[in-house]
Amino acid sequence: MAAHSEALGWIAAIGQAMVEIDQNRVANLHAKIDVLFQVLLQKPETLDELKVVLNTVAEIQSSGLEIELEYQNLEEQSRIRDLYGIINRPEDVAQTYSIQTRWVQLELEARSLSISLQQTMRKFTEITKSQVIEFSKEVATFYDQALQKGPAKCNDLDAGEKLLEEYQMELVRMQSKREQLVLAQRLFGLPLVPFPMIVEVENFLKKLSQIYTIYSDFKSAVDKFSKTLWVDLDIQRIVVETEDFSIRLKKIRNLKTEKPYINLEAKLKGFQDSLPLIQDLKSQALRPRHWEKLMKETGKSFDMDPNLFTLENLFQMELHNFTSVIRYKESGCIWRAFLLVLMIFATSFQRRQSSLIILINCGRGSCQKQLKPQILLMHALFQINWLHSIAYFSN
Repeated sequence: MAAHSEALGWIAAIGQAMVEIDQNRVANLHAKIDVLFQVLLQKPETLDELKVVLNTVAEIQSSGLEIELEYQNLEEQSRIRDLYGIINRPEDVAQTYSIQTRWVQLELEARSLSISLQQTMRKFTEITKSQVIEFSKEVATFYDQALQKGPAKCNDLDAGEKLLEEYQMELVRMQSKREQLVLAQRLFGLPLVPFPMIVEVENFLKKLSQIYTIYSDFKSAVDKFSKTLWVDLDIQRIVVETEDFSIRLKKIRNLKTEKPYINLEAKLKGFQDSLPLIQDLKSQALRPRHWEKLMKETGKSFDMDPNLFTLENLFQMELHNFTSVIRYKESGCIWRAFLLVLMIFATSFQRRQSSLIILINCGRGSCQKQLKPQILLMHALFQINWLHSIAYFSN
């Protein structure tokens, strides 16, 4: 008797658990049928609304077997509970057995709607064809603009970086529109148009992004350098970090013919060329009058207070663009000075600088006599007749 009572207790417990689970399943099925009925009752006025209705019809038609198995299982569960004397509330039983009736009605409504929408589908099929043609033209225009007037054609790297962001945003918009049209073409049984020019622009922008990413990182690094106080200057660290950018640029030499690559390479070289000059400016040989002359020639002025003067002040002078400063002492530096003068002349010749100032710290002795013939030779070799001044000074 004890075992029998225990078994009945388990049956009652399991039956109650079945009731709770099945109540949720029945409620979910009725809720799903309600939602599907609401969609079918809509009158599609736009292509998006038509897509929703047609997708709903397709969902109903494809899930018939799954729903049938579900409501048959619920009916069988209800029958088992009756068999074992587990109380089924009449309203629960009615809800369970009404699922089949409602689902059959839903399938009939979906079939009828599918037939009645044929005329609407033909109309939207034509609309989709027109949209594909218009979008093809839009893609062709975008393709031409990206290649002819896009970020690859900018001489200014900042403008190119901004333009790249704009084209990337436009590309995302066009990719989204392409996906919508592909779905519509599938929905109406139209041949798919792949729009290959979008893929070409995407690949092209990805390549340019490699260049502009390096430039963006370089700008951030220069901004960090510019906040360094003059007294805390560690030129070697700046040299190493700048060299890293050159290495990164060399890794994408397959893009060396692109204008942004050429411009960034020149900008990096100009910055690297200015670093030895910046290092020389820390020489104790420079006096306040030399800084005053430098500020006068560059048109920039700043406070030389060591607690305020930063590299940003020096960067603003744009030494690598139009002014070069060299200071060398007389003893043992004649040929070193000449070689760097040669480098400055060559760089100036390439950039067509409008102003070149060379300050050579060697006094007015034999240093001048030995350097003068070489400097005149540079005039002849590079045909630079617009050199403003070579000033010699001593400590």
